[in-house]
Amino acid sequence: MKSYRVRLNKIISTHENLRTSEVEGESLALPTIGEGFILIGKSLTEGANARLVVTSEIKEVEQDGIDYVFKTLNSTYRLEILEVLENKDA
Repeated sequence: MKSYRVRLNKIISTHENLRTSEVEGESLALPTIGEGFILIGKSLTEGANARLVVTSEIKEVEQDGIDYVFKTLNSTYRLEILEVLENKDA
């Protein structure tokens, strides 16, 4: 099973639910139309275990080289693939 070390950048948004415009972390899947995108990263809160980012449903996805630009109901994001991780246990 693959996972991905990624950097998610918010390009445009109609809300401020994402506390920073850039988040680095890991995802089990790449952006897919009809699904939300899920990323687990380092917490912004001291003492907390992780930061969970979940987008609303993805409406459009474009691949830009190895990166992705995707639009959700409320936002546009750029996803940079930093590393493909291979899980040898799967």
